[in-house]
Amino acid sequence: MADNQTEKQKVQELTDKDVELTMMDAQKGIDALQDSETEINKSQKQQEASDARKAAQLLHGSMDKYGIYQLKNNPELDKFRFEGTESLKRMGITKYNFDTIVPENYEQVYMGELSEFRGRTQGETLEAIYTKFNIDHPADYKAHSLSVSDIVVLHENRENSAHFVDTFGFTGLPQFLHELEEKAEDLTVTFTVAECGEFHGIGAYL
Repeated sequence: MADNQTEKQKVQELTDKDVELTMMDAQKGIDALQDSETEINKSQKQQEASDARKAAQLLHGSMDKYGIYQLKNNPELDKFRFEGTESLKRMGITKYNFDTIVPENYEQVYMGELSEFRGRTQGETLEAIYTKFNIDHPADYKAHSLSVSDIVVLHENRENSAHFVDTFGFTGLPQFLHELEEKAEDLTVTFTVAECGEFHGIGAYL
């Protein structure tokens, strides 16, 4: 009888130890998942900050520039890739205001100066950029040739505009530009100085 009780006690102790080890392993798994999520969130925030910084440099710079945006390397965005606006509308992906074409899905892959395109109309500038990034890539350009579904953003004479590379020509994207400008504004700090009792804006710090 005593032997049976001792045996049961040992079994119970082993069971309790197994349960404790299982709980410890489970907690380690939870901690690992939390650490992984933290790293992912940190990486996403860093990417968002980088995207906003590039947008600010383009949209608020003192020099006339252009930026090329392409869809991010995400399988979920493949349905947008290389599709024109009419195709996107037929598939029900976007409407006539193109509200689903958003900065969150795009990344800036290149930024250059507009000086080489000086003296052209906006339409001529867009066509020249399209030609350049199809047959005469800059040495530091690493993305694919400018194609349908890409976006060209212009900063010219302190005015900004966004243009979707469409099946035929370019389509303006005022909503995309508005959202991009909002992201850029988050990183733009305007300083003021007091002089003779008045405050004067002295520019933006990026």
